[in-house]
Amino acid sequence: MSVELLDSPEVEKLAPITKVETEIARMQKEYSGLTINGQSDKEGFAKVVSARKDVKAVRVQVEKERKALVDDAVKWQRQVNEAANGIKDKLVAIEEPLQQLEDDYLAEKERIKQEFERKRKEKIQNRVQVIMSVTGVNFNGVTYSLGKFKIDQSEIEAMADSDFQSEIESLEAEYQIILEEKLAAEQAAKEEADRLEAQRKEQEAAAAEIKRQQEEIAAERKRLEDEKAAHEAALKREQEAQEAEARRIQAEADQKAAEEQRRAEIEAARVEAAEQARIAAELKAKQEAEAKAEAERVAKEKETRKLARRPDIEKFNDMTSQLIALAEKFEFKTMEGNAAKNIVLQSIQSAIAINPLNKAE
Repeated sequence: MSVELLDSPEVEKLAPITKVETEIARMQKEYSGLTINGQSDKEGFAKVVSARKDVKAVRVQVEKERKALVDDAVKWQRQVNEAANGIKDKLVAIEEPLQQLEDDYLAEKERIKQEFERKRKEKIQNRVQVIMSVTGVNFNGVTYSLGKFKIDQSEIEAMADSDFQSEIESLEAEYQIILEEKLAAEQAAKEEADRLEAQRKEQEAAAAEIKRQQEEIAAERKRLEDEKAAHEAALKREQEAQEAEARRIQAEADQKAAEEQRRAEIEAARVEAAEQARIAAELKAKQEAEAKAEAERVAKEKETRKLARRPDIEKFNDMTSQLIALAEKFEFKTMEGNAAKNIVLQSIQSAIAINPLNKAE
């Protein structure tokens, strides 16, 4: 962008800005070819940073001069802005590639740092997995331990691979010792269990022999008690037979007395029964006469009601016959239709069966 030619006094006012044109030419020549050859190029990075700062310092100074000159007048402000912006664009064109080189360098540096950190954590995690793969290892938040083996969390990262391998071998050796001790303890426990089992069987055999002897003694005691019970039962049967004979004699005497008493009671009952039979015969004749008269009266009333209901019964029978005939005329092609027809016919038959006119007869 070209700067509009101004009067000499105004040109002098713009001198703090326009004098930078020579600096721009110099910086374009010196800084346009700068590069950074990888992360190891510290010198190249330093030159880029220094060049960017140099360009930025000039740009910032020009911006300051522009702001100082803007206050003179609107026209002067426009001219100053055009001159400054043109210079600013040229400076930015130089600064931005330098800034990009600097940003790329720092981004790559950060990537390398993060990659290093990832590998460091992965190394620690792999070593911890190796340690924890051994059965029985405990971790209290600071130290991994198994028996006499101990290794701190802080030591795992700093340890060389060979040293770490030695520690793992020590851990495996300790695990083998613990395993052998455990197997030996289990074997000892098994032998003790076998000894106790053999002892238990011996005690069971002795207890069985004692039980057998006790059963023999109990059987002999029972035999003696059975003999005693049989003897006592024989004595009891003999005593019961004597008592039964005495009761028989007494029963015969009682029976004879009872027979005499029964004959006297039968005679008295016969006389009483004859009297009761006479009274009952007279009462029965009277009841039969009354019942006959009542039956004749009820039959007469029933016949009267039957004659009064006869027109209704005939009408009812005529109605049900017509309903049945009407239902029989209809023919259905489906099982459901025939089922419905049967329901209607059954309903009519039920109505006939429960007809109160028939029951009233």
